[in-house]
This record gives sequence, structure tokens and C-alpha cells, in this order.
Amino acid sequence: MKSSLWFAVAVMTALYIVNVQADCDEPSSDSDEGEVKQWFKKVGCSIKKGAEDIQESAKPWTDKIANSAKDFGTSVAQKFDEVKHRLTDDKPSSESTRVVFNEEPTEKVPLAPLPSAATTAE
Repeated sequence: MKSSLWFAVAVMTALYIVNVQADCDEPSSDSDEGEVKQWFKKVGCSIKKGAEDIQESAKPWTDKIANSAKDFGTSVAQKFDEVKHRLTDDKPSSESTRVVFNEEPTEKVPLAPLPSAATTAE
């Protein structure tokens, strides 16, 4: 029961903060706002500003990662095409590419006798 109450309070607070963030651009001149509403508005605006700052500072890193991933993907695709064409275009006409089976008889080696249940009982 307590967890559902806390969850409801958290959801209502989050919705209120999201609603307050829409008013960050215009300064509040309403005197009928309560202190709690002004505090939530101030906190919401500071969170929004912080998120925007983090996004701006991370932009060079994300661009570098995106470019590296693009280059890696391109090189993998080129290698795949090269290997695919090499496997499909080459004809196994040379002796080294043919599979040769060993036709010589192999040596048969007898296995060691397994101990039977009668010899282990003695």
C-alpha cells in the first residue's frame, strides 16, 4: 500500500515538473503562485538547463563515435564483398584447392581390455 502511494506521488511530481518546464523561457511574474510551485518551477528549469548543457558538451564525443562506427561498418562491408567475390568467382581448378582423401590403409590399434565387473569384485 505504501509503495503504491509513493509511486503515485512520484508520478504526480514528475508530471508537474514536466508541465513546469514548459514555462522556463518566460519569467514568472504571477504573485498568486505558491512557494512550492515556484520551487518546482525553479528545479525543473535547472534540470532542463543541466540536460541541455550535458547534451552540448557530449556532442563532439557522440559525433566522433558515430563517425568511427560508420567507418567500421564500411570497412566490414568492403571486406565481406571481397571475400564473397573471391569465394564465388574463383574456380577450384588448381591442385592445391582440391580435396584429397587418403586412400592408404590405416593401422588398426587394439584397445586396452576393460576391467569386467567380476575382476573388480575380487
